[in-house]
Amino acid sequence: FGQRQSQEKSDWYSSEYVEQTFRLLIEGIVPGNLRTFEVTLTNSYHFENLWYQCVVFHFDFSELFYAQLLDTARIEVLSKLGVVLQLVIGDTVPCYVMDPVKSTYVTILNIPEEGYDLESVFQSLEKLFKNDFDFFDVNIGIGLPVETTDQLLQSYNQAVSAVHKTEDAPFSYTYFQGCCLEQGYL
Repeated sequence: FGQRQSQEKSDWYSSEYVEQTFRLLIEGIVPGNLRTFEVTLTNSYHFENLWYQCVVFHFDFSELFYAQLLDTARIEVLSKLGVVLQLVIGDTVPCYVMDPVKSTYVTILNIPEEGYDLESVFQSLEKLFKNDFDFFDVNIGIGLPVETTDQLLQSYNQAVSAVHKTEDAPFSYTYFQGCCLEQGYL
């Protein structure tokens, strides 16, 4: 029992460490222990590919969501959405889904090649959420891949810019394209 409890505590610290380091990186702060962080990503999250890519998922909840669900149910839905994203995306490519901020989930993918095709991931998510579109729309922005974790700010800003350019539809995703970047946070 003690060893299992120790492992759970270690996993919790590892998760907290990864979450906080990713938050720093997307804020443009490169921590001094970046090599240790990358080893943790490899060992704990199977980040063994060469490219990193930010994907921002914004859930736009409808009035029906707030009218029909109690506060506790809404909180549970928000926590489950991150788990769903982790499972569906993680089934295809190593990823880390950050805790949500204002109904927005930042996801860091570890992709095998620069032009990695995410269409199957988005199709799976759209099928999964199709019965929930009365309660929320899903807008997704995809940043360009970067080669190192210290470049994640660039991919993150691109993903945020792209999520603001999604179509008005229940499920919409946009890849960042072009030279002009809109700075901003959701």
